[in-house]
Parts: sequence; C-alpha cells; structure tokens
Amino acid sequence: MHELLNIERYVRQILESGRTGAIATLVHVHGSSYRRPGARMVLVSDGTWHGAISGGCLEGDVLLRAQEIMNDTTPRVVRYDTTNDENNVFGVGLGCNGIIDILIEPFHVAHDTCVKTLHALIHPDCTTAHAIVFESTNLAVPVGTHWVLAEIGTDESLMPKDIVRDMREQCRLEQSANTVYSSELGIVNVFIEIVQPQTQLVLFGAGYDTKPVVDFARTLGWHVTVTDKSPIKANQHSFPNAHAVVCAHPQQVLTHIQCTARTVCILMSHNFMYDTDILEQLVTTSVKYIGILGPRKRWEKMQIELEQRNVIIPEETLNAIYSPVGLDLAAETPEEIALSMIAEIQHVLHGGSTQPLRIKPGTIHERTTKEI
Repeated sequence: MHELLNIERYVRQILESGRTGAIATLVHVHGSSYRRPGARMVLVSDGTWHGAISGGCLEGDVLLRAQEIMNDTTPRVVRYDTTNDENNVFGVGLGCNGIIDILIEPFHVAHDTCVKTLHALIHPDCTTAHAIVFESTNLAVPVGTHWVLAEIGTDESLMPKDIVRDMREQCRLEQSANTVYSSELGIVNVFIEIVQPQTQLVLFGAGYDTKPVVDFARTLGWHVTVTDKSPIKANQHSFPNAHAVVCAHPQQVLTHIQCTARTVCILMSHNFMYDTDILEQLVTTSVKYIGILGPRKRWEKMQIELEQRNVIIPEETLNAIYSPVGLDLAAETPEEIALSMIAEIQHVLHGGSTQPLRIKPGTIHERTTKEI
C-alpha cells in the first residue's frame, strides 16, 4: 500500500506540472526476480523515474522503452529474460534467473485508464482485486484493459463473468494470480492483483517511547493514530508524523476511532488502570492484534482485574493479544523496542517464520502469485 500511495502521488505531481509519463507494472514472473508481480515505477518524460520494478538493473532500459511510447496512448509489454547472466544485454549480472514481463502504460491526463485505476486502488475499504490484461489476441479486450472489483459494492454487469469469478476467489484467498482465458475470440492473459486496505495502527499512550513507533509505522505506509487522556501529551505538535492524535478518556475512545479487521493496537501508556480500561473497550472489537507493553505479569494482573469487572474476553480476542509485546531482538532503547513491536505486527499480518533467512530452506519469498 505504501508503494501504491507513493506512485499515485508521483503521477499526480507529473500531471500537475504538465509533463507526460508512464506507469510500468511488473505483471508476470517465470522463475525468480528481485521484485514480485504488482511492483510499479513511474517514468517521466524528462528522463527521471520513481519507484522500482527490479533491484535497479532494469529501470534504465524500461525508461528508454517508455520514452518511445510516451507520446502514444498504446500500452506495451516488455519481456526481460534474466535466466542467462552471461548473455545479459544490460551489462550487469542480475542474478534473478527469471523471465519478467513489464507492462508500460503512457499517461497524459487524469482520466487515462491507468491513472483512474491507480486512484481507485489507493484507499480500498476492503480486500480488492485488480485485473490487468497484459497479453491479448482478442480485439475486444486489448492490452491495458483494467477491472477493479471490491469484495462488496462493485457493479459487475460490465465485467467478464469468468474473470469476476477468479477475482472473487483471489480476494478470498488474499493472493495474486496470473491467469489465461481462452475463447473463440482469442486468448487473454491477465494479472489479478490483490490490494489490501491500509493497516491502521492505534497507539494508546502518548509517552516519549511512542514517537519511534509512529515513525517506523509511518515509513511502512501505515495510518497511525495516537491517543491519550492527557491533553498535555496528546497533541499534534508532539507527534507530527501521526495522521491523527486523539485526546479522550478510555470510555469514549472508540467513538473517535473506527476499529476494523485491519486495525492493530499497542497499549503503551505505562498506566495500568488506563491500559486496562482501554483493553476493556477493545475486547468488544474485531482488531487483529493487541500488543501490551510490559512484563507478562502485568497482563496476568489485567486479566484478574477484568474478571473482577465481569468482562469476558472472547477466545479469538485472547489469541490476538500479545504480551509481552514484540519479537525477541534483545531490544533496550525506545527505538529498538519500537522495531521489535513493528516487526511482530508485520509477522502477524503477513506471516513469515521470523527465523534468519540464511537457515530458511527454499526461496526467500513464498509464491504470492500463482498460475490458475
């Protein structure tokens, strides 16, 4: 999501300056590559670019290809074969050992299809599927055709039924896919990209150690809210990188914050009763992660307090509570502790073993894009 937000911002700046540009999207990989399908970069008519679709080896050539078609409106697919580094025409050893397809789409105005589609993807309210045609012998479905399908609220009447079916299935699986459709009109190759809503991080407690957590999360493109009952602590001046700062008592805090399945929370006020009061509110929500700063005994004491209040914590919520919070990184300073907590949230949201990659068998990344 962070990359999408940046790409959309760059496209907007290019259009506002009166320049032309192109969006390059990695749509298919056979073998391995540095980036995975869905990676994007923006190429500008003045010879600059933003973003990356490789480790820095292909971007220059993609720019040259894009400049050839920027005055046109027809998208183009460029294929790079990096399986044989000895014959690499780019002058460097890519080391990726894969065949990579890049879709290059020129844009000139805000209502160009690729720009409108990008804008539709940057703030999804739910899991969203984005289908891009990057190969086609069907004249009715040219390269550069886009469809966007949210889990709810999308008009499907103008979309091919078989593609809608697969987009819904990939939404359910939360996994991107490459798929080929054949008919009497021709063959269409489609990349179905799954886009998740932005992660919403809520930090309860506006202490000195909250700021590095805000900064780390903002770097990842998360939407960050800081809340505290003290107006002296909870102010935008103290947390310039937070999207929102809320001053509210625990009993009213949920009237200011919308908790969804993409909301993650950390209780870090260092005030036992405040954190317990907040937790009493959070157990009624569907948040996926609740981290509690402090030793294990503190969480055990909280449970006793909530039992005395006759608060029942659902089993699903108990499984979402992480105390002590964070991964074991031997963290000591506020910055190190922030890294530990953010790393744990990343693990909970996206998986991974948290083990060193050098002892992980197989590939670095599991296949997030499959052929169907």
